[in-house]
Amino acid sequence: MQRLNSSLDNLKSETPVFKITRPRRYWWVAAAVIVFIAAIAVWKLSGNNSRQITLAANYGETSTHQLPDGSVVVLNANSAVTLDKTWTNGSDREVWLKGEAFFHVTKTQDQKRFIVHTDHFDVIVTGTKFNVVNRNGQSNVMLNEGSVIIRAVNGAETKMDPGEFVEFRSEQTLKRTVKSDSVLAWRYKRLVFENTPLSEVVTIIKDHYGVNLELADESVSAKTVSGVLPNDNLDVLLQAINATNDLEVVRLGDVITIRNRQ
Repeated sequence: MQRLNSSLDNLKSETPVFKITRPRRYWWVAAAVIVFIAAIAVWKLSGNNSRQITLAANYGETSTHQLPDGSVVVLNANSAVTLDKTWTNGSDREVWLKGEAFFHVTKTQDQKRFIVHTDHFDVIVTGTKFNVVNRNGQSNVMLNEGSVIIRAVNGAETKMDPGEFVEFRSEQTLKRTVKSDSVLAWRYKRLVFENTPLSEVVTIIKDHYGVNLELADESVSAKTVSGVLPNDNLDVLLQAINATNDLEVVRLGDVITIRNRQ
C-alpha cells in the first residue's frame, strides 16, 4: 500500500491534471454494493426467523414441548411442528405437522381454536388429546379425549368422538376401527404389530431411525409380523426380527437387509 501511494504521488507531481479519485470511487462503489447485499441477506434471515419457530425430534428419539398457550406436544422420531413465534389473543392457534405427534391441547378463556395442518386435512379443536400422523403421503388422526373436526381440502368436515380413528385414503377421509393402544404405543417406546406386512414394518423403522433398510425380495415383503417390539433401540429391534424362525437380518456396511433364513 505504501508503494502504491508513493507511485501515485510521483505521478501527481509530474502531471498535475491526473486525478486519483477514480480508484477511490471504484472502491466506494464496490463497498456500497457489498453492504447493500449484506443488508438484504440479514433482512431476509431476520424476517424468516422472526415469524416462525420449528420444534423437532431427531431420528431414534421422541421429544416433549410446551407451546406458548400451555398446550403440550409429544413428537415421535423424525417429526416436527412449525408455528408462529407469537400467538396473539383472538387468533387461531395454528401448527403445521410433519411426521407424528400427540397433542394435549389446553382450552383458552376465549375458546380459540387449535388447528393442526397436515398435507390432506386440518384438525380443528378447542381442548382435547389426540394423535396425528402426516408422513409418506399418509395422514390420520386418533382421538383420545374431547372432540375434533377434520376439515378436508375440499371443505368436507368429519366430526370425531373419543376412540375414533380417521385416515385419508382414496382422496377422502374415512373412519375405521383400530386399537388405540396400538396407535399410541410409540409414546411408550413400543411398536405393536398385528399381521402387519413386513414392507410396512420396514417403512416404520426407516422413518424412526433413518437407516438404509431393505427387503431382499418380494417373498419377504409379503410376510407379516405380529407382536410387541421395542422402539427405543435399533439393535434390539433388529435382533427381535432376526430371532424369528424364517427371517434373518444381514448388515453389509451401512445397508441392512432382511431376507429369508437360509
